[in-house]
Amino acid sequence: MTDLPTGTVTFLFTDLESSTRLWEEHPETMKAAMARHDEILRDAVSAHDGYIVKMTGDGAHAAFADPSQAVDAAVDAQRSLSAESWGEPGELRARIGVHTGPAEQRDGDYFGTSVNRAARVMSAAHGGQILVSQITEELLRESGAPVELVDLGQHRLRDLSTEERLFQLAADGLVRDFPALRTLDAYLGNLPPQTTSFIGRESEVADISDALRSSRVVTITGAGGVGKTRLATQVAAEVLPGFPGGAWLCELAAAIDDDTMFSVVASTLNVRPQGPLEQALVEYLRSRHALLVLDNCEHLLESVARFVEAIVRGCPDVAVLATSREGFGVPGEQVWPLRTLAVPALDETLDELTRCPAVRLFSERARSVKPTFTLGSGNAAAVAEICRRLDGVPLAIELAAARVAVMNPDDIAKRLDERFRLLTGGRRTAVERHQTLRATVEWSYSLLSPRAQRVFDRLGVFAGSFDADAVENIVTDDEIDTWDALDALGDLVSKSMVNQDESAAGASRYRMLETLRQYARERLDERDADGWRRRHAQYFARLAFDISVGLEGRDELAWRRRLGEEIDNLRAAVVWALDADDPEDVQLAHRIISQAVGSMAANWAMALSAWADRAVECLDVVPPELHGGVLVAAAWCAFGMGDWVKMLELSEAAIRAVPASQSSGAVEPYFVLAIALTMVRDTDAFRECVDEGFRIAAELGGGLAAVQLMIIDASQAASVGDLARMRERADACRAEARRLNVPSALQASIYPWAWANMSLDPAAAEVLLEQAMSTYAREADLSQVPRPMVGSLLARLRAGHGDKAGAVDALTDAVSASRDLMNRGALVTSLERGVDVFVACDRPEVAGVLAGAATRGPLRDMRMTGLHERAPRREIQDRIREQIGGERYEECLARGAAMSYEESVSYALAELEAVRAELAVNGG
Repeated sequence: MTDLPTGTVTFLFTDLESSTRLWEEHPETMKAAMARHDEILRDAVSAHDGYIVKMTGDGAHAAFADPSQAVDAAVDAQRSLSAESWGEPGELRARIGVHTGPAEQRDGDYFGTSVNRAARVMSAAHGGQILVSQITEELLRESGAPVELVDLGQHRLRDLSTEERLFQLAADGLVRDFPALRTLDAYLGNLPPQTTSFIGRESEVADISDALRSSRVVTITGAGGVGKTRLATQVAAEVLPGFPGGAWLCELAAAIDDDTMFSVVASTLNVRPQGPLEQALVEYLRSRHALLVLDNCEHLLESVARFVEAIVRGCPDVAVLATSREGFGVPGEQVWPLRTLAVPALDETLDELTRCPAVRLFSERARSVKPTFTLGSGNAAAVAEICRRLDGVPLAIELAAARVAVMNPDDIAKRLDERFRLLTGGRRTAVERHQTLRATVEWSYSLLSPRAQRVFDRLGVFAGSFDADAVENIVTDDEIDTWDALDALGDLVSKSMVNQDESAAGASRYRMLETLRQYARERLDERDADGWRRRHAQYFARLAFDISVGLEGRDELAWRRRLGEEIDNLRAAVVWALDADDPEDVQLAHRIISQAVGSMAANWAMALSAWADRAVECLDVVPPELHGGVLVAAAWCAFGMGDWVKMLELSEAAIRAVPASQSSGAVEPYFVLAIALTMVRDTDAFRECVDEGFRIAAELGGGLAAVQLMIIDASQAASVGDLARMRERADACRAEARRLNVPSALQASIYPWAWANMSLDPAAAEVLLEQAMSTYAREADLSQVPRPMVGSLLARLRAGHGDKAGAVDALTDAVSASRDLMNRGALVTSLERGVDVFVACDRPEVAGVLAGAATRGPLRDMRMTGLHERAPRREIQDRIREQIGGERYEECLARGAAMSYEESVSYALAELEAVRAELAVNGG
């Protein structure tokens, strides 16, 4: 074939696995091997009427008019590579990707999204594997081509665009079994999918990726709308395989102070602190090899800089990629100024214009609103003028391209000229990027209808995302009714002034780009800002109540997801209300905090309790019925800080504030007080507190607080050896949880029941614990707090009947979950029960070290006294002494006692991994 295929083309990409290592280890022999490698690829492509577009160093890029010819060439290439004798380099294994799409050509080469997609499909494969995209699979199936394709399901490729369904090509002589694909799904993190393609920043992605490999802090700087966030997420996707702990995007735009900034990071990482948030985050990250992407930092520059510096000092394997208007000035930081996209010169040809990144961006975004749009001789000059006048600012270009739905490029260029002349005094020189962007936003705003303008302004009151119900209830008034608001919202979405996403439940949610939200907020502040923020706070106070009720019902998981979606708006409402002058406004903050109490117990990273102290200080301006919930929230805050005395005082005050006849929240203070009493070791007061709590719960008909009381009472009974009371409470707890049928309560109730019955019916206890662990692994929205306790108890049960591998797996999960939840009390219990596991695995010295860490070292005072069994048990201690001798046992105890928290976690996980590897080799 001499001419490149046109129209719809099937692209084939190959790449040699581990080529860098092979070149380093065998530089001389690799030259001959690669020559033969290239020859095999060329022959396979040529034999099936394909066209080698170019060799790509360690692979090839080929094009085919027929998808069946492409897959036949791929099979032949793999078979030939596998059959070849490669000598010193060893086997050369190529990964191959095949994708079909519209071809865009220039100068004997292809470009565009189809080519990029094909390369991404290839990058997901392993050496020896052939992957095929869904569109190619559909064409093969329709043509009746005799190929076998194995459906591998939906996957997110590293271009962050929509998911791709991938298929593995199976044929005689090809390997069929491979590890999980190298897609985003195989790595930890929360990088969001993008609804648009990535254009014009390929070199920046490569350069910043390299910068992250040499510097632990890289800050992308530039004007608003220049594309910092999109570039940062793409870079994170590229470097993700180098960070086993994942890449985590923390969107700081909604944060307004240190508290909310740390709360956003904690929520992203799912950190539940037991102390100051910044300290907890650094401690959490200390043992991780992760990438933290801090987005939109400019309004919190000094605070973020201090946090980043703390990470640099205390977290040796964590890298930070940030976006901001300016750098932080921290040691070792690489500041990466991001320029606008290249714009066309005045005399460029049509072919040259199609290569220009700014023009490519305009054209693709224009096609998204008007699929028939094409760049041609009739509109190329106007498009080039738009891109030049907008200085290549991506957001400005996208906003202009959105107008193609109703205007042609000539009309857009004319209106743009008029607006810029107004804003710059008629001169186009010396226009700063920010002014240009603002002019573009104002221009886009001026083209909205008066109704859409008013709705746009009012949407500035939101923080984070929002849904249509919130819009209906907050932005409507006598001028804008419900249908007006919804129609305007749809209009704003179509004009790219508001982004539309899909929630986990499949419902539509909306979000304004931060630059646009700030512009809307400025306009809102010129009018009655407090009035709209009051309506915002009132709505989210009502929603907080609905969420609190929903969390106590069968649809708890859906409400937990809703809580996560609304957390930014809830925070914003609390902050505004606490600073308000009107007592009625202040009460809104207290209502939200009161309703969030149950959520904080399961997710301290929400950090609404950080404002509880401020709320306590102004209790005198709110109705008495709000006092109890706020005091309980403040008590939870004290618990997170480790201030047991303050927790005790606040929970006692909450009991005095909540009448026993009040059905809502009357039992919750007793649960919090019971925990506080275990921490200060007041057994008698604990008994009185729990008994009174049960009495009130019985009068009110039970509920979640009653389940919580039963769990803590059963645990305390076990710790003092009162097995009869423990079993009674465990049975009652299980029955009440079943009656309520709330997922978190059902899972939490398993733990005391299994603990109480592990000696009577260990098989049943083990089955229940395994079911609980499976549920925790499957349901990310479930409260995970009991997970380490469940896992460690399961580990002990498995160790007791000789299931060493199962015990190691369960204990690893327990230790890891304790670390992730920042639950040191649960970690102590996991280590204590780990003594049994390591004794069963014939590692008595490791068992001795863990016993020392749990009972003699810094962790000793972290035990939730009265809630865990005495450990290590006497029979286990005696067994260890018999095996290694009393003197050696004391040495092991001393070694464990000298370990810090981080050292004990690392030691336990390393030893568990060593045992797992040994069991894999020897069986067991």
